[in-house]
Amino acid sequence: MTNKNYFPVILVALFCLTLCLMIFKFLLNTEVHVVDPVTKETAIKQFLGFEEFKTGEKKFPEVAFYDPNGKKVTIKDFEGRYVLLNIWATWCPACVNELPSLEKYAGIVLNSKYPLDVIAVSVDREKTIEEIAEYLVNHDIAPFALYHDRDKVMLKAYPIKGMPATVLIDPLGNIRYEFLGEADWTNFYIQKMIKEEISPLMQILNKEEK
Repeated sequence: MTNKNYFPVILVALFCLTLCLMIFKFLLNTEVHVVDPVTKETAIKQFLGFEEFKTGEKKFPEVAFYDPNGKKVTIKDFEGRYVLLNIWATWCPACVNELPSLEKYAGIVLNSKYPLDVIAVSVDREKTIEEIAEYLVNHDIAPFALYHDRDKVMLKAYPIKGMPATVLIDPLGNIRYEFLGEADWTNFYIQKMIKEEISPLMQILNKEEK
């Protein structure tokens, strides 16, 4: 084998090593990181319910759902990043009321380049993806909410106590926070709480870019 043939193998090995080191650093930082208790207390006041989980205590199920392009995905497709996953339905008024503020937060996250994806998964059982898309257009909601549990498996694998429900999932698929009920995601304290939670990974990625 020539030196040129070895080159792609070396690149893959270096990439895997770098990824492993990043995850290891992330885990170390996550264990010692503490969100400001005042921020947390103020942030969760507007929710009907709130639960916090330690790393490894509760995993989000690896069930398949569909992205806005109709591609089948699981939470593993977002591996390496945080995911704020909202569960909603067109028949749930509180869900629909919440989506505009969640959309604004998704825009803030995108513009700030946080290692965070904000998605909303519809659990409508009687609607097609085309009908949900039309519904969102009529309500001026962006496609971030066009994820769909078309196979009706999410709520079976991850039962919830009410809707809307939102979970913050870390890069390894662990649920960190579980929020229940309608909320204003433009709220300063909610955004600060989430930013503090993901800040260890943000710091690692910023160092890697320098």
